[in-house]
Amino acid sequence: MTEKDKIDEDDVMQHREKNGIEFWVNTLTRQCGINVRGVARLCGVDSSTIRSALKKSQKIEGEVGENYKTELYKLLKGKDIFLTKVGENCPTKRGGAVKIILSNICSIFIRYYAGKGYTTSIESMGKILDLGMERFIFDGADFIPRPKSITLDDVEYLVAKEEIQVTKSRTGIVWFYTNPNTGASGIGLKSLPHLCGGVAFKHVLGYIEGREDKNQAFLRNGADAIVKSNISYATIYHFGYNASPRKAKAKEWATKLQQIDGYIHQKTGYAEPDRQVTDELIAAMRREIDLLRQQLGLYDEQGIARWHLLLGTTLNYKFGGSGAVIKSEVETTATPQRVDFVIENLHHYAKISQVLDGLNAEADHNIVTYKSHHQTLDANAINEHIGYYIGYKKGIEKLTDRDHSQDTYHLVAVCTRYPEALIKEAGTKWSQLKPGVYKINLLIDITVVVTSQVEMKPHNSAWLLFSHDKERVEYALNLPENAYIPDYIPKLLQEELQRK
Repeated sequence: MTEKDKIDEDDVMQHREKNGIEFWVNTLTRQCGINVRGVARLCGVDSSTIRSALKKSQKIEGEVGENYKTELYKLLKGKDIFLTKVGENCPTKRGGAVKIILSNICSIFIRYYAGKGYTTSIESMGKILDLGMERFIFDGADFIPRPKSITLDDVEYLVAKEEIQVTKSRTGIVWFYTNPNTGASGIGLKSLPHLCGGVAFKHVLGYIEGREDKNQAFLRNGADAIVKSNISYATIYHFGYNASPRKAKAKEWATKLQQIDGYIHQKTGYAEPDRQVTDELIAAMRREIDLLRQQLGLYDEQGIARWHLLLGTTLNYKFGGSGAVIKSEVETTATPQRVDFVIENLHHYAKISQVLDGLNAEADHNIVTYKSHHQTLDANAINEHIGYYIGYKKGIEKLTDRDHSQDTYHLVAVCTRYPEALIKEAGTKWSQLKPGVYKINLLIDITVVVTSQVEMKPHNSAWLLFSHDKERVEYALNLPENAYIPDYIPKLLQEELQRK
């Protein structure tokens, strides 16, 4: 089998109608979607509302006035909207073409209207996320995917292929691979240019060969080379954000493939990690639903935004789906004394991406206190943090699920403003580790992160969002990993900047 294999152009669309919602699946590519009326039903709006939004999103830039560039327009602009067969043909029903909205676009609509407080959309989100969007549609269409495999050089790989839009005028086939014994996943080298927006093969290969880790870049070499998932993602991100010219399709795929191993596992039918990743995503999205219901409580009685809640939500999106666990307002004693955040199992996230500056991926527990730009990090706050750490450590060691006595702890104090008063008190006990990251030793080593000073790099996006600095905030908001954080977070951040 080679990547030039042709897809059978017979009718490969499978669909069912349940409760007034049509579920459609392309059984070869596994692309799936729901009809316009069905999406409207899931969102709790009239179908004309969905059609109007889609119509605006498909207009070219000059045809849309500024007054019509809504939040929803910006989310849909430039994206592939409809499910198609080979040759850009629409699915057909009773001899006529039907418009079927792709699963990721369905998600955008449901998330958008849930964020606006539509009860039906919130309920739909809960149901869908219990299964995962594609699994929800597969179930609705009575489609049971069966993993396919091939053997290359005596190694078996689970394999899946997907037809994608490479440019406005060209489609291509992308091959995904998973080793069923190890879970290692990757993308066919010849496929990678398609995900990079149609750049020349030699440029993709040149980028990979120019990397320091080029010797560890491939699951398999040779004619049907397979590029490891992390290198594939780095390559796509490069052509979407760093290369000249930047490719819009590569940027879209960089957003879509942030959890690239989970995506490939799901496509190839690799069961165990897929179940784990799905469970983690479901848990993360359930937390999002809870937060959506609390939006009216985003400000305290003085009218100041609840910055701890916003940062906690952002960290959930930062690390969600990786296996890292985020806990907020963690009890440390019998009398309520809560440390702001505890991040457990950060090593899972470190396997797929660089962690935020100041955090320690090797520690079992990163214990974080946070001071917004309305607050001051001083010696009292540091001493309080140490006290919380001691209480938390004692509580952890009393747990019976496993032996925690050998656990490691890393204390972090995050603040927006440079803590000048604290530095004067600390004297020689204060030192700089890197831009925006410092160490202070008052009885114990504590890492201090100043969000308005950390390096402007993608891995620091969560810190940059809470830097209270316009340039840094806008930089972070334009990064792909922040494309789907709740709308109210960017809105509040920008409103606060306007008050400066």
